[in-house]
Amino acid sequence: LYNSAHGSGGTPQLYEFDTQSGEVRRLTRGPVYHLEADYASENRVLFTWLNPEPSASRGGLKIRALGGGPSVALREIELPLGPRWSSQGDQVTYFLTEPRGRQKDDSKIVVQGLDAGSEPRVVARGREPVFTPDGQWIIYTSQTASGWRLRRVRPDGAARSGLGKSHLDARWPTVSPDGRHVAYISNADGIDRLYLRRMDGSGDRILLTTGSVAFPVW
Repeated sequence: LYNSAHGSGGTPQLYEFDTQSGEVRRLTRGPVYHLEADYASENRVLFTWLNPEPSASRGGLKIRALGGGPSVALREIELPLGPRWSSQGDQVTYFLTEPRGRQKDDSKIVVQGLDAGSEPRVVARGREPVFTPDGQWIIYTSQTASGWRLRRVRPDGAARSGLGKSHLDARWPTVSPDGRHVAYISNADGIDRLYLRRMDGSGDRILLTTGSVAFPVW
């Protein structure tokens, strides 16, 4: 599942690539931009959208069947970022950014049900949330006085805590299918590299020593 502006008149749209057949399927069409997405339960896709027209600058989050059909609007007006759904299929998480000009990032981690009109709730300050496979935790990043660090929180906002005591900057976490590890990006040596950490917060190690990495998904 990916975003591309090729073959869609220069507007970012969503596609999926079938790794077995090699088929590429287009999932969305413009003129509205479709920027980020994640697979949801019951053969559905969760995606963000943005209207680039200055007179109608709006964005939001929708969910619909992969085969097409009507969409269910989960959020409108604001542009949610980094949408992810729980493996239990009952809720999604994303983050909302605050206006620039603040010395410290004040973005919000939001959790919301998958039904139209479900009430979003802020559970933490930070960015790039992702559910653990069992749905019991959300792993995310938060800016501290020493840099960006991995943290975790329950979907109801309880038990916020750091994920280990590493000194490494950490962004864009992604959790292994067995829930034992989290991969993330760190810029410790000036290049965005892929690292791995155990879910108990120990054992930082680099996974890829060559090239720069962005937006990992396990």
